[in-house]
Amino acid sequence: MVSALNQIGFAISYEEIEQNAGGNVITRAHFANVLIKKGIVKTKKEAFAKYLSKGRPAYVDRAFLSPALCVEAIKKANGAAVLAHPTLYAMDDTQIEHMAKELKAYGLDGIETDYSTYCSAQRQKMTDMAKRLQLLPCGGSDFHGKNKPDIHLGVGRGNLHVPYCYWEELKKRCAMP
Repeated sequence: MVSALNQIGFAISYEEIEQNAGGNVITRAHFANVLIKKGIVKTKKEAFAKYLSKGRPAYVDRAFLSPALCVEAIKKANGAAVLAHPTLYAMDDTQIEHMAKELKAYGLDGIETDYSTYCSAQRQKMTDMAKRLQLLPCGGSDFHGKNKPDIHLGVGRGNLHVPYCYWEELKKRCAMP
């Protein structure tokens, strides 16, 4: 995307995008922020409409890895692989459990049992599934750094407060200091 923006005539570096992301995963929203900062556009909406959306000059398709390769990469980096907010996928509970079992065979460590959009029934289903499959219960606040400044690590929308013990168990699984 940096190259595409440079070809259009915008002097933007990857380092500027990284700095805007603040060490987080880089998204198109970070590109939009830099375009705004440089005065190229006035709003994120304009950045996406003119440059960053599908069919626009700086759009680049995302590359997707297979779930197995993702888990493998996470494990090689001494990380804990967690199935994030599975109730948001277009799957029923049986399909989610089948996927979790398959991923567990590749080294999946946990499943997100606490998420800000879950109702109590979803939370309970995911907690029960984690127990059945011997996966760690995990929580996600949907923290995305500067792009979601109202959300903090472990504290999400609504009444979400991810228990600290989830982090402690993940650290043990990864043998983290």
